[in-house]
Amino acid sequence: MGKDKKERWETGGGVVWNQQSDCVLLVKNKKEMKENGSGWTWPKGRVDPGETVQQAAIREIEEESGIKGIILDDLPLVETKKADRYYYLLKYDSTVGKPDKETLEVRWVTWAEAKELLPRERDQTVLKNAEESAKKFRK
Repeated sequence: MGKDKKERWETGGGVVWNQQSDCVLLVKNKKEMKENGSGWTWPKGRVDPGETVQQAAIREIEEESGIKGIILDDLPLVETKKADRYYYLLKYDSTVGKPDKETLEVRWVTWAEAKELLPRERDQTVLKNAEESAKKFRK
């Protein structure tokens, strides 16, 4: 087998939305600091064997932020060179622990603040899609 065809992977992640404060959850992590400068991103990670992308999203959000979310809606797939990234809009459920050691900071921000903090175009796309999706669930 040639090495020119790189293996793609799937990630699960999401936008956790606190409906009461109308804020969303961002994480700053070490890997993102190296890749995008600011470090701010949506919590996400690779899907483990035997796990669905939804299960991976919930697990990764808990690991990276200490926050438990409940999936409200699927967001459009984001395809990158290496991965198919599945994102979800989740509602905040509870704080279940502390973030893992890769996470430098966890922050609740307004939708407008998220737009200012997220440097990557793909994260901006996820933000736009999540904000549109959230309209369906506003009280």
